[in-house]
Amino acid sequence: MDYLLKDIESLLGTHIDFKEDIRQIRESIINLFKEKYFNKIQSLIEENRIQAQENPTKEMTLLKALKPFMDSKNHQMLDEIEKFMNTIRVLENVNQKLKSLHRQSNDDDSKEEKKEKIIVDQDGVYEIDEACINNIQRESKGKEILLLFLIILLLKR
Repeated sequence: MDYLLKDIESLLGTHIDFKEDIRQIRESIINLFKEKYFNKIQSLIEENRIQAQENPTKEMTLLKALKPFMDSKNHQMLDEIEKFMNTIRVLENVNQKLKSLHRQSNDDDSKEEKKEKIIVDQDGVYEIDEACINNIQRESKGKEILLLFLIILLLKR
């Protein structure tokens, strides 16, 4: 094998280093994934984080208002609670956007699904509660992995 590799090197006029080639391929794949997916997800999370900070909930406003009246030893704990509550809001916002995308894709197929959601029985025709079905479908779609991924991204900061 070494002779064949040396022959190919001399024919091409270059040194062949498979380890270096594999390292470059790995880096290219990582960079591609970062550009196509990771950076977009990160910017979506950052946009939602900024929105959560600029538009605090009533509870957050109340916590901030209580801060001057509390012992200074507890200020760090309040800051951590605020950070945690903002993280929860970011996750809820991203989850809501995912739900709306899911609904849009379901609306495209809604005519066919509508036929499937009607049950004809001996004593009548029944239409299945769509809110219940959507809730069951959302729970069973395996979005837990994405949620876990988003949590990891948020906690890395």
